[in-house]
Amino acid sequence: MISGFIGGCIGAWLGDGLELFLRATTLAIVVLWGSALIAWVTPTSALAGALRFFLRPLRLLGAPVDQWALVMACALRGLPMLRDQAQAVMDTAKLRLGQDMATMSLGGYARLSVDVITAILSAASRGAAETGRAMSMRGALTATGSSGRDGAGRVRLGWVDAGVSAATLLSIGGILACRFLL
Repeated sequence: MISGFIGGCIGAWLGDGLELFLRATTLAIVVLWGSALIAWVTPTSALAGALRFFLRPLRLLGAPVDQWALVMACALRGLPMLRDQAQAVMDTAKLRLGQDMATMSLGGYARLSVDVITAILSAASRGAAETGRAMSMRGALTATGSSGRDGAGRVRLGWVDAGVSAATLLSIGGILACRFLL
C-alpha cells in the first residue's frame, strides 16, 4: 500500500496519477470487502464448486479450471486454520507482553505486528507444505505439481499464447501512444 501511495504521488507529479491511484485503491478496497463478505456468508465448500462452475467457459481456451478449483478449495479450507493460528499468536503475544501492551507506542505496535505476521506466515507455509505432501501421497498431484489425472508434463506456449501476448503488448503500446501523443 505504501509503494502504491508513492507511485500515486509520482504519477500525480507526472499527470493524472493521483486520480488513477485513488480509483485503483477504491477498487481494491471494494473487491477485498466484497470477497470478505462472500467468504463470511458462504460455506467454503460451496465457493470452490461455484468457482469451478463460473470458470467452466475458460476450458474452451484450454485453461486448467479443475486445477484452479482444487487450489482455491485448498486455500479456502486453510482459512479457518489460519484464523485460529493468528488468534493463538495474538494470545501468546498478549501473555508475553502483559500490561506493557497497554502502554506500547506506535513503533512498538509496528514491531509486534511484524512478529505476529511472521509467525502466522511461518505456520501457514508449514501447513501448506504438509497439505501438499499429503496430496502428493494420495496421488492428487504429481511431483511436478501437475494434476495426476491429466498426465501432461511441461506446458509449452503455443501460437495462441503468442497472439494474446502480442495483442496485449500492442494494446499497451496504443494506450501509451495515445496518452503521450494526444
